[in-house]
Amino acid sequence: MVQKITQQEIAERAVSTMAIRPNDRSSYGAGGMSPEEVRARFDALVLLVIERFNQLLDEIGEGELGSGESDEAIDKLTQDISSGELAGYMQVYDESGALNALQNVLQFLYEGCKGDTGEPGADGVGIAKVEQTKTATADGGLNEITVTLTNGDAAVFTVKNGSRGSTGGIGPAGKDGTDGVGIVKVEQTEVSVADSGTNVYRVTLTNGNFTDLYIKNGSRGSTGPAPVRGTDYWTAADKAEVIAEVLSNFTNAAEVAM
Repeated sequence: MVQKITQQEIAERAVSTMAIRPNDRSSYGAGGMSPEEVRARFDALVLLVIERFNQLLDEIGEGELGSGESDEAIDKLTQDISSGELAGYMQVYDESGALNALQNVLQFLYEGCKGDTGEPGADGVGIAKVEQTKTATADGGLNEITVTLTNGDAAVFTVKNGSRGSTGGIGPAGKDGTDGVGIVKVEQTEVSVADSGTNVYRVTLTNGNFTDLYIKNGSRGSTGPAPVRGTDYWTAADKAEVIAEVLSNFTNAAEVAM
């Protein structure tokens, strides 16, 4: 059975528990160490991890993964790798690179234990729309709010109107508004008699501003035919002659024999 690395084992082998000057005697931390002991201390924790790791590989090779204890050890190891706790156990100086290599092996082992990615799950159900499907304006009237889901289901919520409040008092009179702007006068400032000539009309407002309106003449029409005497017009002599002719054809009624 693989034994878990305890905090005591870590403290006994960790470089951080050594004195600042490990070759000298010290009142704190491991001191008075020979050069050989110092070198061995740097390797101690890594060697412990390697030892336990080899034990784990031996158990895997012997087919003991079916036992509850070995499965628990595997689970604990993978949890420590994924959570980063294992890296915390191995906070030592590692000039040889052996520790880094061991971490890579452990990471590979953990990733190899993971299963394949599962199939995507079914789409969830969300809200497609919220709309008011019934409106009431009376006191205590019922309003209906319909919530439609993405799967087509719908739920109706009833919201009751509150009672109408009493009429409030008359508010203070509002302030006088600013004077409006009106028209003071409209005058023609430019006159044109030419064909297509432009006439200008100025509209002056009460605030002193003005606007000019431009109106264009139409084209002059063509000359009409000359008038014919007796058809289109009569002179004064013509009129007198007609009157005399009419009068000459009338006889006094008294002189007519019956």
